[in-house]
Amino acid sequence: TAAPDLTLDPLTTAVWKHTLTNTGNLDDSYRVTLTDVTTDKGLLGNVLLIHDINKNGLYDAADKIIQGDYTITLKPNEQALLLVKGDVPKDAQLDDIFKLNLTATSQQPVNPQQLTEIDTVRTVISKVELNKKVNTEKAATGDVLTYTLTATNTGNIVMMPIEINLDGTATKKVIFKDVLPANVSLLNDRDPLNTLKATEYSSHKGVVLYHVIGDTEHTYRTYNEATVEHPSKIDEVAVAYDSFPVAETDSIDLRVNVYNGAAGATINNRFNAYYFDGLERHQKPSNTEKTVVNGSASLSSNDQNYQLVGRV
Repeated sequence: TAAPDLTLDPLTTAVWKHTLTNTGNLDDSYRVTLTDVTTDKGLLGNVLLIHDINKNGLYDAADKIIQGDYTITLKPNEQALLLVKGDVPKDAQLDDIFKLNLTATSQQPVNPQQLTEIDTVRTVISKVELNKKVNTEKAATGDVLTYTLTATNTGNIVMMPIEINLDGTATKKVIFKDVLPANVSLLNDRDPLNTLKATEYSSHKGVVLYHVIGDTEHTYRTYNEATVEHPSKIDEVAVAYDSFPVAETDSIDLRVNVYNGAAGATINNRFNAYYFDGLERHQKPSNTEKTVVNGSASLSSNDQNYQLVGRV
């Protein structure tokens, strides 16, 4: 299946989702490749082609990077999900276009089919100001870091909502989302020893949400101290709005614990806005805040990111 064209700001990550379907009547294997379209503006960074094993639309530990002689075998009518990822360059200009060529080839010995889709992203410059601050540039293991996230609509139109799933129901919201970085976890509001709160949000202009590891993208649950999942299951915190008016500003404080094994690590954190500007869907990143953890470096994972005989 084809993926829709994207409109993204510089420094954001484009993600296209494809479904590979075996529409034949025999088992078949497929080789899937990704190449740059040389007639566009240039190259996207950190390009990856991913077999989304757990079919949640996110690149996570369960998934496989497709490279070399990697093949996907499907029974008749069986499907596999594919993700194509690439970073929009920092110096991309308004209306710059970047394209990738996704090709799937059947491995049938007789009359193998080959299908192609073009993934396209156009650069936009969003009129929303996002600022992130951290309370310290240096920390020790076990410390609590406080991030302040502030968003201001500096444009001349209301920021409109995207489609999300909230508490099991499809709805639409403007989303400001913080993906928790490696080497930290959200402060545990259900731990009686904690005198600080994981979130402090006094304006109540929006609603605080969280995302559980393994759930599909933009699937959230309302944050409630009494019922929230254990921090080990949470990888994102967000604030959601029905819309975000012109000149509106709002902020939230978010607190995390530094892992005991994080000595020597640098914790990088930013947040993103997701919304519609007219008919264009936008994703805008904030600045990145860095905190260096005292001590000797330790090894830890920083990977949380994060069809076709047939159709592609």
